[in-house]
Amino acid sequence: NQGDAADYLYFIVKGRVRVTLSMVDEKKERETKQVTIKTLTDGDTSGFYSLIENRPHGATLTCTTPITAKRLSQKDFEKVLETHPKFQRQLLTKLSKKLQVVRHQVLQTTTANSEDFIDDGKKHMSIVVFDAKPYW
Repeated sequence: NQGDAADYLYFIVKGRVRVTLSMVDEKKERETKQVTIKTLTDGDTSGFYSLIENRPHGATLTCTTPITAKRLSQKDFEKVLETHPKFQRQLLTKLSKKLQVVRHQVLQTTTANSEDFIDDGKKHMSIVVFDAKPYW
């Protein structure tokens, strides 16, 4: 569930799992609504980013069909990272692909010739777009 401690990485072998986020409904202010962000299917994983970042789960998963799944504990995940360079490479590839998707989404929503900054005293990546070409 969203907000629970992340202690396992789950591999969906067979089945479908709905991924939802609890969002504050601005019209009702205090109540929350569930927003479906994606559906996991055969071969997908869940809990990946929470294990890497050692943070609570960012979403809630609900099985929409009977599933077969496997899990890998935080401790075993860290062992695999330390002892299997091939897995490290696969992990970096997955993260790189995810970054490309996010970058593409940002470019679609960013207006040409604009620059957005967040001034909260923390370091942030600034994205500047000129002529629809990204400069990181």
